[in-house]
Amino acid sequence: MDFFESLGNKVSEAGSSLSRRARNYSDQSRIEADMSMAQAELDRTYNTLGRMFYDRLNGREIPEEEAKALAERVDLIGKDLQEMHRQYNLIRGLVSCPKCGADVPVGTAYCPACGSPIPQAQPAPQAAPQGPVCISCGQILSPGAQFCPRCGTKQEAAN
Repeated sequence: MDFFESLGNKVSEAGSSLSRRARNYSDQSRIEADMSMAQAELDRTYNTLGRMFYDRLNGREIPEEEAKALAERVDLIGKDLQEMHRQYNLIRGLVSCPKCGADVPVGTAYCPACGSPIPQAQPAPQAAPQGPVCISCGQILSPGAQFCPRCGTKQEAAN
């Protein structure tokens, strides 16, 4: 019986790993699409600001409030793009160097591009989960759940 239990655990672990990789790929694809849409919006906004600036250089009046609103929009989209890039890199196992912005693997002590130290994230202490958790991936389960909604692993009767 030990052999079958071991085999079942290995199959379950492989399924969980595959599920995790598929979820990461899906998240990466979603973030890439969001980044592409945000970049297109940023390009359109810059284009509009450029036309306004050109008009002003040629002596035409431009709506000052509209120009300010567009400039604020550029800042907001830029911040959104930075956050999307950070999330995208985390999925890929990368962080950005705070000095030069180079992408470096998580856990790297010094940036290979500029030599600056890379701050290491301190894991936040986690509270004990409330209720049953998946035996494979740790997902919090509904009471009485027979399968994990995240990884699909069959749960023992104790949950």
